[in-house]
Formats: sequence, structure tokens, C-alpha cells
Amino acid sequence: MALELVLGFITILINVPMTSYFQSVVPVGYQGRVFALLSFISGFSIPLGVTYSGFLASKIGADWAYIMNNICVILIVLLVFSRQSVNERKKI
Repeated sequence: MALELVLGFITILINVPMTSYFQSVVPVGYQGRVFALLSFISGFSIPLGVTYSGFLASKIGADWAYIMNNICVILIVLLVFSRQSVNERKKI
């Protein structure tokens, strides 16, 4: 449950800034296309993720597969945030 809380919090930290970033960088005429592409990629990725998770759960058990998936998401977010802070330091 603790990982779910952290994952939900991280999701909010990613979705809102990402949407704001795209709105500020992408020209208005292309925003619909960019968000449609993101939605398409997300929709396409869900069955792949479910298939991967099902295969992983059959090999190591559902609990461990769920824990491993959440830890991977948290590590990816930490990696992205650490790279972003390094890039901000280079600008200074």
C-alpha cells in the first residue's frame, strides 16, 4: 500500500508538469496532434504492459511482480528528476 501511495503521488508529479511543458513548448496548432499521439502511445502500451505483468506474475508471483513494477516506475522517475537537476546545474 505504501508503494501505491508513492506511485500515485509520483504520477501526479509527472502528468501535470508534462502537460504544462507540452503546452508551453508545442505550438498551439500542433498541441492536439501531440496529445493525440501521446494518448495513442499510452493506449497501445497498456496491453503490452498487462502482457508483461502477466508473464512476470506467472513466473515470480503476483505480489512480487506488482512490487517490482512499482519500484521500476519509481526508479525511472528518480532518474528523470536527477537528469533534470543536472541539466539545470549546467545552465547556471
